[in-house]
Amino acid sequence: MIPRQQNLKILLVRHAPVDPPGYLYGSTDADIERVSSDVSKRLHSRLANCQAFFSSPALRCIKTYQAVFVENPLPLQIKEFWEQDFGNWEGLTYSSIPDQGELSGKDLVEFTPPNGESFLELCHRTQPPLLKIISERKVGEIAIFAHAGVIRSFLALALDSKELALKFSIDNLSITAIEALSNGQFSISFVNQSV
Repeated sequence: MIPRQQNLKILLVRHAPVDPPGYLYGSTDADIERVSSDVSKRLHSRLANCQAFFSSPALRCIKTYQAVFVENPLPLQIKEFWEQDFGNWEGLTYSSIPDQGELSGKDLVEFTPPNGESFLELCHRTQPPLLKIISERKVGEIAIFAHAGVIRSFLALALDSKELALKFSIDNLSITAIEALSNGQFSISFVNQSV
């Protein structure tokens, strides 16, 4: 029997809903709504086999982690894992954001809000530290508490397509799983799974 090759499973957890809701936060820090004990228990159970935990430094990611792992020390915070910076649109209500009309996939990837950053720039910022984590760990299971844009950036890496990655919905408190294979490729186990 050929032994199964060991890979690194990366469980990506999107933070809890922000409080107050209805605003574009991006790189702006925000608090979270209370995470129910049922959801905390289910997330804790699903992430119990992880050997390491990482997080965006954003309060919403750290507090989500703390709601799940009350007794654990804080996760390793990676500054590059902050959400996309939406520049002048930060803190606006969603209804106040100017309508950009229909954008092609390529245009959406490259679109930059005034004084902000594009999804392309977000990928250039977030993917190298993820690749560093993968190169250092290689096998096992880890969890990263992050933002929708960051999770899409990691999906873009796995899919080798930024345009395709932007088509995924990433719900609050959902898990997305990617395996980093020993040959340098990726496998997507599931996306946007509720617990």
